[in-house]
Amino acid sequence: MDKIAVMELDTNYINLVLANCNDAGLFAIYDKWNEHVRLSTEIDQNGNILPIRIDEAIKIVSYYKKIINAQQIKTVLCYCSQRFSTEKNYKAIIEEIFNLTGYEFLDFNENYSNIIHSCNFYTIEPMKAFVINIENNNINIIRYNRKNIMDTLTFNFGAESLAKLFENETCSPREKMSKMIDYCKEQFQGCTFFDIEDEEYKKIGMGSTFINLSKICRLGTKYSYNKDHNYELTEDNFNSAFKIIQDLDADKTKKIKGISSDRADIVASGTAIVKALYDCFYLGNIKINSTEICEGIIFDHMLKTYGDKIYTDILTTSLDTCNTFYGGNLEESQRIYSIANDLFDELRVLHRFTKHHNKILKIASYFALSGKRVGYNNFEKNSLYMTINSDIRGASHLEILVAGFVAGSQNLEEFDINQWVLHRDIIDESYMDVVKKLAVLVKIARIIVKISPAQHAVCDVLGDNCILSVTSLDGEAYHTNEIRSAIHDFKKAFNKILQVL
Repeated sequence: MDKIAVMELDTNYINLVLANCNDAGLFAIYDKWNEHVRLSTEIDQNGNILPIRIDEAIKIVSYYKKIINAQQIKTVLCYCSQRFSTEKNYKAIIEEIFNLTGYEFLDFNENYSNIIHSCNFYTIEPMKAFVINIENNNINIIRYNRKNIMDTLTFNFGAESLAKLFENETCSPREKMSKMIDYCKEQFQGCTFFDIEDEEYKKIGMGSTFINLSKICRLGTKYSYNKDHNYELTEDNFNSAFKIIQDLDADKTKKIKGISSDRADIVASGTAIVKALYDCFYLGNIKINSTEICEGIIFDHMLKTYGDKIYTDILTTSLDTCNTFYGGNLEESQRIYSIANDLFDELRVLHRFTKHHNKILKIASYFALSGKRVGYNNFEKNSLYMTINSDIRGASHLEILVAGFVAGSQNLEEFDINQWVLHRDIIDESYMDVVKKLAVLVKIARIIVKISPAQHAVCDVLGDNCILSVTSLDGEAYHTNEIRSAIHDFKKAFNKILQVL
């Protein structure tokens, strides 16, 4: 197990991110630092950042270096943001930092489109997408088709620069919002970037603006799942949020739950950009991607180091990551899914489920034992909370929630009806049957894996009976006694009698 550090230098902040990683290309962030530094607030008459601010930045980088050295991290990736690279004397600053700390900060602009692509292609489902990344001083849009970046577009203004442009306006918040929208529309005029007649292309939103809109929309609609990543922002939900935001000043915006108080001033300007995009182009639903740029930098590094075949698919990579770095047993989880998947295929005539349901089964199988990380007693029930609160990528909110109930209902009598009712805005009643059937399959697979690493299970449907044959190196009888505990639940779920041979 190795470690990797990413440092990002911006005119407003310097970030440090630490992650565990392995030679399979998997990684998981385990710590973050964010130090504010207002480099561009003090400049001389020639437009250069003053030495007093440069010294402040060097002190922060030197402090980060002590943290990195204390944890014996050898791989350190250093980048300066797009905004920082527009400062007049930025090259002299990064050269001075290099001379004093040994860290060489690279220019984001040289590889930025690839980093945005990595942030999305390896963390969210659409294989073909437009990515709208709204930053403080830029709007970066890329169009990709699987691993290929097809086109890029940059507008030289963002949420913060737009807010500064209109900060001296003395009109009401609604009037200011209208002026910002008109300004954005002028910048977007004549743009044909989205004129692609291909329904497979989806829209993805990145950056704090879309994260804020996700939080506001979820609050407004009383959305029960507290997760930004892969939340689907509809135009109707956005318009409802817009009607609220357009009348809020910065002080009122700070009171919105989940909105950072030190960045409340750019909520309105970011919303104005999205409103102008909706007015100028047909965007439809926008999937929210909460992946940060630092993760894209690590993905990009891993791909360059180990090749582009290390990530099979988004969901598998995500589940492998959760089980590798957060106390799970990856090999055991993979075996549980392998057996559960065999049973899923052999019993298809009974359940008639689809690939969508198999994704649910896969997530639940990987998290079937996750409740043990907080205690053995009631570990099945705890697996529900572990599943729905984990950072799972490559699955919809519905699929993750249902998988959580599958993992948490391996004993059907302990089905958590209170949690089910809480999420009824997302999960409809038809999934009750899905949970019961898949929970039984996961339970049987878990019991088979529990005893011996060498086993084989076959399930045949014969009339009102299902014949489950289990063999292992440890002896058939020992296994069958364990598996018989699932017979009662199997009868409830499938209305069939399970016979174990």
